[in-house]
Amino acid sequence: LIGIFRMTQFKWKWFVESFEVVRIVIPQNIGEIEMMLCNCVLFIPLGLLLPMVFKKINGIKVLIISCALVVIIELLQAAGGRMLEVNDVIMNTCGAMIGYLIYYLFASFFEKKKK
Repeated sequence: LIGIFRMTQFKWKWFVESFEVVRIVIPQNIGEIEMMLCNCVLFIPLGLLLPMVFKKINGIKVLIISCALVVIIELLQAAGGRMLEVNDVIMNTCGAMIGYLIYYLFASFFEKKKK
């Protein structure tokens, strides 16, 4: 929703310029590290919820779905005039995988407890 006004005034130039500055940024200060951690934490619920909703999903499918979703979000941001950042894709996908790992560990723990 942030930048929705800008998306209604889409300019192809913004989208092209967004790809010109695509880069991986190495965090250099505490603010950048905090932002990367927030991007990671933001997608942990996705990794937790996907296997709860789709019972036969595995880690590879969670990785593919979360990465595809994040890329779509980043492309929409680029279309709205914001920067497309590879770091966001990496950290959001890592967050989803951490969520899946948490789900997997709890599911296997409770499965052993049932037996």
